[in-house]
Amino acid sequence: MYAYLLKYGVCGIKNIKENVELSFYKKGVDKNFDPSDYRIKSIYGENGSGKTAIVTSFSIFKKLILDSDYLSDHKTQDLLHHIVNKEKKEFKIYSEFYININDNPYVYYYEISVGLNDDSGFFEIKHEELKRKRATYTSAVYKELFEVKDGQFITLIANDDEKEISINRTMNLLKRSSAIIKLFEVILDQFIDKKISDFSMDVITINLTASRIHAFLNKDDEHSLFYAKKKLEKLASVKEFTDEHFEKTLHQMNEIISLQNNYVLREFIGSYEKKIKGLTDFIQIFKPSLKTIHVEKKDIDPRLYEVSLVFNYDSYSVDYEFESTGIKKMVQLYEAIWAVARGDIVFIDEFDANINSIFFDKLIEYVRDYSKGQLCFTVHNTSSMDSLKDGKDSINFLTNDNQIVKWTKNSHYSPDVLYRNGMIDKMPFNIYGSDFVSIFEDDYE
Repeated sequence: MYAYLLKYGVCGIKNIKENVELSFYKKGVDKNFDPSDYRIKSIYGENGSGKTAIVTSFSIFKKLILDSDYLSDHKTQDLLHHIVNKEKKEFKIYSEFYININDNPYVYYYEISVGLNDDSGFFEIKHEELKRKRATYTSAVYKELFEVKDGQFITLIANDDEKEISINRTMNLLKRSSAIIKLFEVILDQFIDKKISDFSMDVITINLTASRIHAFLNKDDEHSLFYAKKKLEKLASVKEFTDEHFEKTLHQMNEIISLQNNYVLREFIGSYEKKIKGLTDFIQIFKPSLKTIHVEKKDIDPRLYEVSLVFNYDSYSVDYEFESTGIKKMVQLYEAIWAVARGDIVFIDEFDANINSIFFDKLIEYVRDYSKGQLCFTVHNTSSMDSLKDGKDSINFLTNDNQIVKWTKNSHYSPDVLYRNGMIDKMPFNIYGSDFVSIFEDDYE
């Protein structure tokens, strides 16, 4: 199966009040579809313009599709209370995917809206729909596969057997779980041993596509310390807490804070160690003094290993926790580039943070020239524009009023010069060193 993201839109997350839409392919989609020149997209913008909100929404998008318990989790509900736009109290995410299975190409449109229920105080799914059209000619029309409003199917294009079972099995569940994941569970439970219908194949296809999208956020944007602090505050509020209270809270905090630890099924430990060998080779390109990365395994369960990484150099070793922020960033980027190389769709926030600009440019060149997947990332480093300007539609700007401005080639100016001099439409920086004089010379004590 080959999947390509054609369009992605979001509104209602953080400061993104109105739709921000990213277009990943300018031309119409037909039998001659070729996205090879459109594999990479960068998003530049001022601080606070909404770049992180886009990547955050992409992470939420995947979890809504794949995790049936995502909206039932108290941590998710707390996160949404913090990041959903306070005026709208609702967010919408929509996408278009080109998907080719055995030379049968289709375009799928998927949309999901989540809003606050004022009575319950919980965020729940307000609307969801999936449509499909043939991708062999540009004038093809979408066919509605299903539509859900306020927890009820409005449309469900399935055979009678599938429809009856699906409606019964999802009753009263579609406000807290996406129809995609609930229908997928029904198919696995009821129809997997039967001949797969076209509708079931559509649901399976979207589920598999969602498993191949990834969002990489900075650790600060995962708010680990914030939730650890809330756990401590909750423990402190218990008037007579027991050892059981303490042990449970300590375990939950350890899960939140110890992000460098991974849990690997014993049957997959060989594949994991092979992947770490690839990580070693990757980091050695940037830091030749690295000799090996040792995988330390701890027995915690008959099915699982808890693993941590130790970096071995010429004369010393260091646990991942105490590695430099630059090496930690490289570990994260390896995961991201590894996924892109295999044809997945990856969003990265602040790709250039804590990484040498030369290394950054070379990674962009690799993705642009050799990878099979798609990479969309936010960035501040303007030097990367030289590596990106030869790609088609690869440089986008996000304005403070939630508009995407695309850079187009100009024979007289480079995108770097235009950006730095406030010549990008709706993005006049107009900031000078003298603007800070009064701020730092005044006495605020």
